[in-house]
Amino acid sequence: MIKVDKQDYNRLTDYLLSNYMYYIHGALRFYDNASVYVDNLDNINGVVYVNQFGQEYDICLYSRDNAFLDQAYKLFIRGKKVFFSATEQSVFDYIGSKRKLRRYTLCSTVINNGGQPPEYTVPNGLTMDKVRNEYLGVVVEHHEYYGSIDDIRQSVDRYPSVALYNSEGKMVSWVLVHPEGSIGPLFTLKEYRGKGLAPIVLAELIRQLLSQHHIVYSYIVKGNTSSEVLLKKVCGVFAPIDICYGMTL
Repeated sequence: MIKVDKQDYNRLTDYLLSNYMYYIHGALRFYDNASVYVDNLDNINGVVYVNQFGQEYDICLYSRDNAFLDQAYKLFIRGKKVFFSATEQSVFDYIGSKRKLRRYTLCSTVINNGGQPPEYTVPNGLTMDKVRNEYLGVVVEHHEYYGSIDDIRQSVDRYPSVALYNSEGKMVSWVLVHPEGSIGPLFTLKEYRGKGLAPIVLAELIRQLLSQHHIVYSYIVKGNTSSEVLLKKVCGVFAPIDICYGMTL
C-alpha cells in the first residue's frame, strides 16, 4: 500500500471519477490532514482515504479486489474506531463481514446530466444572495447532519451558496455545499414551503457550480422521494452506485 503525495493527487482523478468516488476526490482537496493510499499509482486497483481525528478515523475506501480490501482492513480498520463516509455499498458490506458495523444511512448518488438547470423567477418580496455569515448558526439549527459553524464557514468560503431572503432580511430558503463537494444541506422554512423555492435556490447553485467547473453531485438518502424528484427536476440523474455512512462497533 502506497501513500500518495499531495503533488500526485491529480493522478488519482481518472480512477476516482470513473468509479464515482466523488467524496474522496473532494475531501482530499478540503482537508489538509487527510491521506490517501493506493496499491499502484500507475495501475490503480483500489484506494483508501483516511482522515484521523484524535483516536477516531474517517475512512472511505473502494476496490473491486477483495485482496486489496483485506489489506486495507488490516492496515486501517482492524482494532480502530472508524467512521465510514460515502463508502460504496458492496465494499461496506464486505468490511461488515469481517467486523460488526452499524450503517447510518444508505444513499443514492445523483449527478449532473450534462445540461444546465432550468431558469426560475424569484418571487416578488424575496431577494437572492449567498448564505450570509450571520445565518450560519441557522443552518446548523435546521440540519442535524452538518458539522460545526467553522465547517460551514469554510464551505461557504470555498464553494457557492444560495439563499432567498424576505423583505425583512430573514433567510427563508437555502442550499450549500458540503466540505467534500456534495450538494447540501437544502432547507426551506416551514411557512415558506409549497411556494417552489427549493428548485430556485438549487438550480442557481448548480449553475454557479458548473460555471466554476466543480463536479455537481449529491447523496440522497434512500426513500427521500421528494429530494430525488427535486434533483431530477433540476438536471440530475442517478449514478449506478449506492453509498453508505456508518461506523465500527
